[in-house]
Amino acid sequence: RLMAFFVQVGFHAQRKQKYTQQGMQVFRRGREVVRRWARIKLDSNGRISWGWGTQEKVDKYPTAQSALAAVNDHCDRFIREGFSRLPSGKRIYAS
Repeated sequence: RLMAFFVQVGFHAQRKQKYTQQGMQVFRRGREVVRRWARIKLDSNGRISWGWGTQEKVDKYPTAQSALAAVNDHCDRFIREGFSRLPSGKRIYAS
């Protein structure tokens, strides 16, 4: 099962506050693709956890193969939008 976490921390020209700390998660569950996003918190040890207001969207696909292709498309889009993928084994923890 593919589960990817992405973070974006730093200057963001299009945002009103000009600074962002947000996280994204995408994974496949059978024929469903789950996307979660929220602000993130960084502690002094470098541990990343979800902030308040976590949101989730579940999309259903006709086959598991099309769901996997959608996960890969989401991962590519997040990187194009300036997110960094966390290394394998790293995650965003519950707060």
